[in-house]
Amino acid sequence: MTQQIDHQPADFVCLCGRHSATLALHNYHQNKCPGVLAGQGSTPPATETVVTYSAPAPEPVMDDASQWVFTAKGEAIIQELMMLAVRHNGQAPVPALLIGESGYGKSVVVREVARRLRRIYSSLNAHPGMDISLLVGQMFPRPMPQGGVTLEWEHGIFTKSIISGDIFLFEEVTRAPMETISRMFGPLDLGFGYYNIPEAGIDDIPINPNWWFVGTANPAGGGYQTARLDPALESRFGWIVEVNEPLADEAKIVSNILPDSKYPMVGARLQRFIFDTRRNDANEINNDMGVNTRDLVHTANLIARGFKPETAVERAIVSKKEVAADGLRVLARAHFQGKHDINTASAQEVIQEVVSNDTAI
Repeated sequence: MTQQIDHQPADFVCLCGRHSATLALHNYHQNKCPGVLAGQGSTPPATETVVTYSAPAPEPVMDDASQWVFTAKGEAIIQELMMLAVRHNGQAPVPALLIGESGYGKSVVVREVARRLRRIYSSLNAHPGMDISLLVGQMFPRPMPQGGVTLEWEHGIFTKSIISGDIFLFEEVTRAPMETISRMFGPLDLGFGYYNIPEAGIDDIPINPNWWFVGTANPAGGGYQTARLDPALESRFGWIVEVNEPLADEAKIVSNILPDSKYPMVGARLQRFIFDTRRNDANEINNDMGVNTRDLVHTANLIARGFKPETAVERAIVSKKEVAADGLRVLARAHFQGKHDINTASAQEVIQEVVSNDTAI
């Protein structure tokens, strides 16, 4: 259900009466508040869209601080995740998993859910050689007042989130070693109330009823160095979605960062460049060519900071694409130097044309 209500959650108050949750949001609002800009505080308190659910949870607020714009599918996934993230009818939040290509916005939508719900979240990227102590905890030496050293247990990031009831985002879960995966089985079981840490001799840590686990994963194969999702872990997720397209509205994000009034045709050429890297004819040349949403945003931000477009592409994209580097440089040159019509030529035609006319890459 969506309604308009006064924004009243915080400690920072503008002259116009607007309450902000943080000093950063307060400053952000004041920089554009008509009352402040006019030197008076006569404007009424601001209102904003608030999404509320019947589930007992803190009122989720959509403020105006996010730089991300989402597609219809991205927004739909966010709305579903917001319903999963809260307790409902006495039931704990539902463990969720998003599977899809790197850079399609899986992590971004989870962070957006945390932002709208005003929830604290912690995250960790899995990798085959990761140490279980990062999640669970380990002993650390501590000096004693009377001299000498003692060992004290310090909880890991996973354990801390279980205790505090925050959101825990475990990224690239299919790259984690089995030892790490198995330690998550208990807390993810329905009705499981305690977490055990045998390394510390602790077997009765209560699992906070508001704790929410979200995982992201790349599809198996395709150069991701991932394994198939462990069936025992998969069965513990109550919600799984396949992400097969960017969840952020790339055109709007680029337009916001690089408005055509200030950067004529730059945003359009950048978007077409990104589109061409993903086209089948480009991927037939090199399957490592496709550029993800995250790197697109990085590139646009570099251009907005004053970098030349080709330099921005080199720093934010080409530097991460060892095999496809030359082809990407050719495409970038073609688009940003106007060597072809950006609305007609295919990526393969562009590469062939530029290389035939200018062999220096």
